[in-house]
Amino acid sequence: MNWDAISSIAEVIAAIGVILSLLYVGRELRQSNLMARSATRQEINAAVNNWSMGIATSPTLSDDFAKVQIDGLIRDDASDAQKMRIGYALFAMINQQLYAYQQWKEGIISENELNEIFGPGSANILTTAYLHSVWPIIRLSFPSEFAEWFSERYQLNDETKE
Repeated sequence: MNWDAISSIAEVIAAIGVILSLLYVGRELRQSNLMARSATRQEINAAVNNWSMGIATSPTLSDDFAKVQIDGLIRDDASDAQKMRIGYALFAMINQQLYAYQQWKEGIISENELNEIFGPGSANILTTAYLHSVWPIIRLSFPSEFAEWFSERYQLNDETKE
């Protein structure tokens, strides 16, 4: 038997083995990415649900947010206690959006996934006159790139909406 032919056959078999290994690693990497995306979406959704349930199960906070959403309460008209409760609740919700924004910027979640997580339900509270009245203060607590994105997304533009 010709040793050159055997060597060539061995090289072809080795090349096929390398290709199959690369395909397997690619498949495993894709599966790992899907799992990371799913875990991130689940974590963000859990935080949003916890935030929502926190408001729903707190008579005082739910009353405060009803005044914000239904009655158009703004910061200047809120009591000191309302300013604290609403301010911390808004900060927590915006902080959740910061986390999701960072995941989106890093390519972990898509823009569609970001929009699905923070869709029309969260937009209700984030387009209120109250948020417009406190955004110039709250925005200083967030990275400037995120603050600009958030301002554009919810049309805040550092102005009070009345």
